[in-house]
Amino acid sequence: MSLQIIMSENGERAEGVLIPVKDWKTLEPFVDKESELYSLMERLTKKPPFEMSEEELRDHLKSTAEQAKQKAQDMGLPEIYQSQDCHGFDQFIREYPDGRKELVSLDITNRTFTILKTL
Repeated sequence: MSLQIIMSENGERAEGVLIPVKDWKTLEPFVDKESELYSLMERLTKKPPFEMSEEELRDHLKSTAEQAKQKAQDMGLPEIYQSQDCHGFDQFIREYPDGRKELVSLDITNRTFTILKTL
């Protein structure tokens, strides 16, 4: 880490510290997440999503996706995904928090699901 102390004009006392942005990740765990410094450094060090690689973007979105999934489960909503049981672009698995699974077909014209089979 290459911190620099900023001294007063007469050189008698320290007035600040220069923290290189590249060193932020070392200091981050020790800074109050509610502080102005933390907020500033987070903005300065965040890579915009459009500049991220596919892997970086996936990692960046992972915790948000997990939080949304948990919130949906807490509300009793099903997880909807495709698997090898789906035999068309309109077929999905609807899996409920209690473990119940259904093979469904989605009619995109009226946004309705038809249950094809309980799995």
